[in-house]
Amino acid sequence: MRADPRKVFEFSDVAEYFRHLQAALGKGKRPLTLERLSSLVNYRSPRSLAMIMKGQRAPSVEMLQAISRAADLSTQEAAYLHLLGQKKRRELARKPSADLEERMKALRPRQFRARTIGSSAFACTAEWEHWVIRQLLELPDFKEDHRWICRKLRGKVTPKRANQALRNLLQAGVIERDPESGRLRIREGEAIATAFDIPSRAIRLHHSQMLERAREALNEQEVLEREFLAITLRFDKKRLFEAKSALRDFAADFVRRFGADTNDTAGSVFQLNLNLFRHTDE
Repeated sequence: MRADPRKVFEFSDVAEYFRHLQAALGKGKRPLTLERLSSLVNYRSPRSLAMIMKGQRAPSVEMLQAISRAADLSTQEAAYLHLLGQKKRRELARKPSADLEERMKALRPRQFRARTIGSSAFACTAEWEHWVIRQLLELPDFKEDHRWICRKLRGKVTPKRANQALRNLLQAGVIERDPESGRLRIREGEAIATAFDIPSRAIRLHHSQMLERAREALNEQEVLEREFLAITLRFDKKRLFEAKSALRDFAADFVRRFGADTNDTAGSVFQLNLNLFRHTDE
């Protein structure tokens, strides 16, 4: 898989990031030459650039700005890269950089980690409303009232099904009651995922129902409140595993960037579905 020039948060050394960037901006498996990379970042001396990539020299502010443009870094990513440059200058001067490392830590996005749910636990919570109701628990105005849940889900479930879903979620151990307040809650910081690439009737049911919800949204919701993308392309089946990995990385990054924190005031629950499937015979 081709390296991603935007993964700056994964690096704690600017020299390592420059070496990564040389590979990321190359063509196919061939990294950029030092001459081409120098030209790209508007730096006249490939030899000096080589010293930076060996950790023997710190990049200038102007070079870091050029790198940020070449790699199409966001404002937050560019700020992190500049801190990497400052850290290298201090290291070469043998000065402490603990304060810079704290600022770098603050800029890094929160990590997305998910606990894999067992097949039996997922089997009793596979129907779509379970996982939407689970997210409802974190809304500021959540009420453990089956009629309220029914209204919040636009009448797509009955109060009886909402009641059963809460019982199933508790039984599966993916929600709990706060021992002090008695309120239902998601276990602190816990994200849930099913196992990948395992044949499962429950997982097929879940995805079938979510696709049905997507079909309804296409017809019922205003275009500015939803986003549907469809791409039909010729595809090398030998790269299927690589493509699936890329989609999973995208999904995790999407949650990191847009998923609300537990103290967030976001008042809606949305669904993101990613589908990659074959149209044609072998």
